[in-house]
Amino acid sequence: MSQKHELFRLDLRAMPTEAAAVAKAAVDSGVARPSTNLEGVRMRTQELTRIIGERYEKTRDQWQKH
Repeated sequence: MSQKHELFRLDLRAMPTEAAAVAKAAVDSGVARPSTNLEGVRMRTQELTRIIGERYEKTRDQWQKH
């Protein structure tokens, strides 16, 4: 894999945890409503991350050609 594509490698496992932490910080700072469902944020981000991973796997060869 070229160095250019190394910049785009993400550890998708971290995204749900990071999203929940950002949402919690928003609630704690008063930017978001206290009724924000932090577990829901984590679960939705986990689902979106799964979809991103699946789509990347399907198109990985195309990305590596460029």
